[in-house]
Amino acid sequence: MQDAIKAAIAAVQSEESLAWPDRSADVTRLLGQYLRIWDAATLPADRQAIVQRIFSPDGQYKDPMTPLLDCHGLVRHIEDVVLPRMDGFSLKPAGAPHIHGRCLLFSWEYVGPDGRRGSFPGSSGTDFVQISDAGLLQRVIGFFDVTLRGRPA
Repeated sequence: MQDAIKAAIAAVQSEESLAWPDRSADVTRLLGQYLRIWDAATLPADRQAIVQRIFSPDGQYKDPMTPLLDCHGLVRHIEDVVLPRMDGFSLKPAGAPHIHGRCLLFSWEYVGPDGRRGSFPGSSGTDFVQISDAGLLQRVIGFFDVTLRGRPA
């Protein structure tokens, strides 16, 4: 995890990162697709196809309750661990994303079909994302507002 944080900081500080052209429309589309992979309404085959479209081949995902995962591991994690606990909740953005060079920071929350916000561990948080030169998700690091231990992570 420390290596991922160091790499993220280096990406923010590099001139190459800051010189990346404005691609806010691309990032908004990418973010919408990313949120879709966490939605129970997304079919497993569609989820896999979306992940392959939006993640770089060496893309990675990590959060406080999950080991470092590659794209295939992320799909399995969503389907085997996350979705069975969500009971109809969908992942939604919580505010506007912040874009800085090839980095993206956005907050999210699980919202039920009746509009109520989730109150279970991992039901809201913030993700830090590094975007590759090709405009794909390179690394996603998630932070939860509340974990299983009942405190921020």
